[in-house]
Amino acid sequence: MRRVYDWCRFPRMKCVCSESTTSYERLNDGLIEIGSTSEDKDFSNEKEEELCFYNDDGSYQMVVVEKNLCASDLCQLLAVKNRVAKSVNWSIVEHWNDLGAERLLEDHEYVLSAYRDMNIWSRHADVKFVFRKEYRKYEFFRDPQQFFPTEMIDVENHEELRGLNINLAHFLQNLIQEGKCPLIFSQVWVRDQHKQIWRKAFLLLRDKKLYLSFNIQLLTKIFRCAKNRDSWVSV
Repeated sequence: MRRVYDWCRFPRMKCVCSESTTSYERLNDGLIEIGSTSEDKDFSNEKEEELCFYNDDGSYQMVVVEKNLCASDLCQLLAVKNRVAKSVNWSIVEHWNDLGAERLLEDHEYVLSAYRDMNIWSRHADVKFVFRKEYRKYEFFRDPQQFFPTEMIDVENHEELRGLNINLAHFLQNLIQEGKCPLIFSQVWVRDQHKQIWRKAFLLLRDKKLYLSFNIQLLTKIFRCAKNRDSWVSV
């Protein structure tokens, strides 16, 4: 089993992405730059860099991104440069063309740090930033049941809740509002580029770290260790 690195570095404070959403604690800077060289370190000390941000129509804008510029502020700047109305729904998206995958940068993420993390871990990947509206950006906080239906919550792991008539929807909302990170398990399919096949794998989110394993027994051991301490949600 291997731990999947934290995608990028986060400021150490709390964030409210919009007035209608719940405040939450940002993830810590847990990235370990394995295999980085002295050139990488010198590069990371640069305070700004000119980056390209594409629109869905193929046009793009070049922006000098400073070290502490977060995604939400950059979205407002790009809205002005593209002559479009400002909106909280504007987002910066990492588009990984080779993998057919995308990742939405959270409003508080430092864009330059995210860009440099991409270079460290995937120097030869076909990846770019895309500027687009994402209307579901805050849906996890507005309506968490869309992502974690109440029947997926394992209340039995809480000894103090066993046998009680629990409002699961309210229980789930409290998990989000309290800022705790429940234990989350999910089955996924991963494409093996060398064999051109899809393999079943398992993801585990625990203590703000994401783990990937092709062996379910390894994750079972983690479940057993955490069962009496953590709440968990299975996907």
